[in-house]
Amino acid sequence: ALKKTGGKNYRIFFIANPPTEYLQHINKLLRQNFPAGVKFPNADTFDKVIGSGRSTDEAAETCLWGLDLMRGFLNLGELNNRFRISSDWNPVNLIVLGPVQALFDENDAAIGHSYFEPHYNPKVRLLRSREHVSQLSEFYRVQYGSLRKKIRIRREIERIIVRYCRALDLPDLQYAFLKLWSVLERLTSNDSVEGIARRVAGAYGPGVREYVRQEVRTLGHMRNVHLHVGSEMQNTENRLYALKRYVDLLLQVLLDSAFSFHILDEFGRFLELSGKENFDRTVSLMEYAKRFRN
Repeated sequence: ALKKTGGKNYRIFFIANPPTEYLQHINKLLRQNFPAGVKFPNADTFDKVIGSGRSTDEAAETCLWGLDLMRGFLNLGELNNRFRISSDWNPVNLIVLGPVQALFDENDAAIGHSYFEPHYNPKVRLLRSREHVSQLSEFYRVQYGSLRKKIRIRREIERIIVRYCRALDLPDLQYAFLKLWSVLERLTSNDSVEGIARRVAGAYGPGVREYVRQEVRTLGHMRNVHLHVGSEMQNTENRLYALKRYVDLLLQVLLDSAFSFHILDEFGRFLELSGKENFDRTVSLMEYAKRFRN
């Protein structure tokens, strides 16, 4: 299982037995800010994040960014290819932030700043087994290792994964759908429904490409009607999971790609080329143009 991880300006440590002063301060915050009688599950783990910044708030944002990046990967692995029809557990993410985050100085003394999760749901789901946790940890290790190799677009991918994680944290599934669609726009480097549908379809084989194009087009039109007309989205949970399936696949293709994309827009162009029906003819024309140019 994971013991520690980190990135630029932050380190994350997973603590089995946190110091007494941590527990006392956090329990005090919980008693002060949550209704009496609320029971918090034993599923919460204590993560110590050491971060730096020009101010307390900037350091806290750096720490939360690191946590959300890690959770984005873990939820991607935990929820990959899962689908649900109905559930009383909102949001979509299963690995979520705890009810409170507290700040401590380098001497482990509480600073006084604290942050509360407005959407915290005490009905948290436990991870299934120690073996499952180990598999999830290995998924994170491999995928984060792939990310670190993508020097030119690493920061852009990190932003996408954080946005992905925060979208699926939202308990309002219609709002989560809108946020996740914006992640798909960035992954495809396109903001038109037709362009996005065409590029997502490029990640699939010829046999299902037209079906994918039609479904993404339908999801995009639903998004536009909800956003611009204000009508309620029907079957939101099903639609959100359908959209998530496409976002998950593109994230996986991007992370697993051996090609060194210089900018993220090149990934969008790669999807566009991959989806062309007359692909071989396009390649022949490009090769001829290259010889002609030189």
